[in-house]
Amino acid sequence: MLALSDLPICCKAQTDRQPGRGKALHHYIYYRLYTNNGALKSNNPIYSNDRFICRILSRSVAPPHTVASLKRHICRIEGFESSGSDISYKLYSSLSERVPLEDSTRLSLRGNPGPGSSETDPMALMVAVSAVEKRSMAASTLDPKTLPEWSDEPRYVYYRVYDQGGEVSSKTSFNETDFSLGRVDTLSVPPPHIVSSLRSRLLQAEEANQAVQLFEDDCGETIMNDADAIALSSADYPGINEDEPIAIVYQSDKSASTSEGKIYASPQPSSFSKQIKLLPGCGDWKSPDPAWHDLTVGEIFKTDGVVRTENLHTTPVQTRPCYMAINSAGKHALVISGWMGFC
Repeated sequence: MLALSDLPICCKAQTDRQPGRGKALHHYIYYRLYTNNGALKSNNPIYSNDRFICRILSRSVAPPHTVASLKRHICRIEGFESSGSDISYKLYSSLSERVPLEDSTRLSLRGNPGPGSSETDPMALMVAVSAVEKRSMAASTLDPKTLPEWSDEPRYVYYRVYDQGGEVSSKTSFNETDFSLGRVDTLSVPPPHIVSSLRSRLLQAEEANQAVQLFEDDCGETIMNDADAIALSSADYPGINEDEPIAIVYQSDKSASTSEGKIYASPQPSSFSKQIKLLPGCGDWKSPDPAWHDLTVGEIFKTDGVVRTENLHTTPVQTRPCYMAINSAGKHALVISGWMGFC
């Protein structure tokens, strides 16, 4: 018979037990909350200087242990309407994942820790704006001053802001001698970590609601495409260094179009003036790739009408002709051109 030390890791996870009780260990599940343009504070923070991360004990999730069950529990303690299968909530196994988990996915919440087992690699719950508006903010009896401090040094995306006339002041400027240089914490960028998510976060930080272009650096040689992935947890991503910031360029004079009230999740360029919708005979479609829109019969998108070719990350990966399009929520993503007709 094999000794415990001889078992492969996948088997050891099933044999971990509490001493003398014969029960698998429970553990913490860490998570962060997001909307499509930034992070949301938790009702139950665990650090005094980072109110956005929280944790729950795995035993607090009702069986069966599925993604839907975990979503329902997080929604309840965070003040959201707790409908685990509601499309208003999407759960990612980590901040770096591009595709949310399916509600029916089974989770191993006992024994060897799984997704969300580390505060440095938490799960992420994306919450629709409509659900945030209905959120009840629980009155906490916990004094934030009694909480420990998050010890990790923040990691930033540095960026420089321009309009057509040159550099302009950034809303997140941190250097009084360099007013156009701003920064946002990488942990404030919502999943999936693609350029369109970063664009939404930067526009929210700049309180802007107009069209912009993003460049990989302030030399302006390489335009960043909305569907491109950004590895914000790596040691090399655009804007990681203060001396090599990405560039945001407003497509008109910034002073003529600052935010008043609503802040769009994504810019709506004037070139996106054509309306498209699913062709007759096409049904609803849920995209397996966050760089592509989910499609609903009757939903109208805006596009520039330019056909391009992009990869659809499914199994296997497909290369499809497509349009870049904006939905009613302001999200930039791709749609399969052959399924769409002009209105």
